[in-house]
Amino acid sequence: LLGSAEWQDPERDYLPRNASDLQTHEPEQEMVAATARALFAKFGAWDAEALLEPQELSFRKSYALKGEFVECGFHRINYDFADGQDMDCLQVATKSVEFDKFTRWLIVTAVSDGAFNAHALAAQQGAFAMLESIDSIAQTSMNQARIAAAVIFFTVGFVALLIGALLAWGISEPVSRLSTDIQQMDEYNGILPEFI
Repeated sequence: LLGSAEWQDPERDYLPRNASDLQTHEPEQEMVAATARALFAKFGAWDAEALLEPQELSFRKSYALKGEFVECGFHRINYDFADGQDMDCLQVATKSVEFDKFTRWLIVTAVSDGAFNAHALAAQQGAFAMLESIDSIAQTSMNQARIAAAVIFFTVGFVALLIGALLAWGISEPVSRLSTDIQQMDEYNGILPEFI
């Protein structure tokens, strides 16, 4: 990433040693330049202490080309399947390799975010869509069940009130007659003989 003495085409010049100075008109150079600028913006120097340890990060290519480091997520698909265009997020991994006391290389790998897990993320999104559909169906079913339960509850309540009213009316007539009979018996209490 930081330098190459390898010619890609005999009619072209080789990639320059300082990748952050690359022109951005060619796609492969754009990725190299963006990655170099993002790393430099994040760590401040190529010999930063943090770069001695392996690093993994994701960044927005468009911001990196401006010299800014802006992180982006990796839990989504960053490839537009409709028109086949790369999205703006790149994943980078670095590893510092020491050859001797004076020579240390920084090995950098950069790929489009989601390049290795696009199928899994597409399956995950499909599963989430299916779960949302199931949840929607379940919510609709629950609402219908609640409405049915309310209708049944009120129907049973109305029927119970109706039965109670009929029973009360049916029982109140004989009780009323019994009450009248008892009152008449009380009036005749003095007239009837004592043994009754």
